[in-house]
Amino acid sequence: MRFLSQYYQEIEGIEIYPIIVLLLFMTSFFLMLYVILRTDKKQTDMYSRIPLDDNNSEFEQNNF
Repeated sequence: MRFLSQYYQEIEGIEIYPIIVLLLFMTSFFLMLYVILRTDKKQTDMYSRIPLDDNNSEFEQNNF
């Protein structure tokens, strides 16, 4: 590990990479949060019942 830390200290401009990664993570996190919160409640209920329903005809008709 000591070798890696010495190697990384020699690279110019490396301090920007953690910031870029954090921004990418936060952007994707908030985008998924937005999509989840904007999803219709009926659609969420339908998806939650799929594993329990024997007849998935409603799901098949809407998606295939």
